[in-house]
Amino acid sequence: MIVLAGTGREVTSAAAKLAGETGGHPPAGGSVRDVETFAEDHCLPAIQANALVFDLAWPLVAVPGASSVERTLWSYVVEPGDRWRFPAEGEFLAPEEVTVTFDRGVPVAVDGETVSVAEALRRLNRRVAAQGAGQHRTEDGRTFAAPGALALVTAHRALERATLEPGLARFKRQVDREWATLVRDGQWFSPLKHALDSFVVDAQETVTGDVRLLLHGDRVTALEPRDDQPAAEAGTRPGRIAAQA
Repeated sequence: MIVLAGTGREVTSAAAKLAGETGGHPPAGGSVRDVETFAEDHCLPAIQANALVFDLAWPLVAVPGASSVERTLWSYVVEPGDRWRFPAEGEFLAPEEVTVTFDRGVPVAVDGETVSVAEALRRLNRRVAAQGAGQHRTEDGRTFAAPGALALVTAHRALERATLEPGLARFKRQVDREWATLVRDGQWFSPLKHALDSFVVDAQETVTGDVRLLLHGDRVTALEPRDDQPAAEAGTRPGRIAAQA
């Protein structure tokens, strides 16, 4: 039985189907739909809550009695054979720009090509990792990699800065921090986390537009977002943020 760490509740969602003996990959026999469902039900809420990738480095699921399972929220959307390559030490690549399009907080296109949430993560995994971004080493020596998630969270945060009313944006930052803490502590099914989910979804109504990301030198930098709503009407201005693994 797989339970959410700290809750004692069985996982009956797509997470349980994708875990077990698969190492985080879809079970044999083909379960692309399970991967897509998991990405929408678990990865998308984290993106919309701007949960920094490595706030989720501790396992989402754990086997009772085991010390830990080194499997992150993001690893479930990685298909067998879909491995990305980080550059070797001293290897430098030319800067690359990628545009991510959001519709009410949901990533729907990468460089103009329509994608699902899972496909957006997979495409950005390869491109961001090639620039050396998206790795995190813990104090005890474990390494977690989620380059695609780093890019989507960076882009989403920048677009919220350009589209949310300042008071709403300020309060949502507090909600985002609490959301990440709850998930890190294994409280995925807690009443408080459920309430925060509802708030986060409601706040996405105006989060629509394109965000240009600059990938270079182990950094993911959000350039000026191009949103459907003029920044002046939203009461804020497009921002420029950087996130470094």
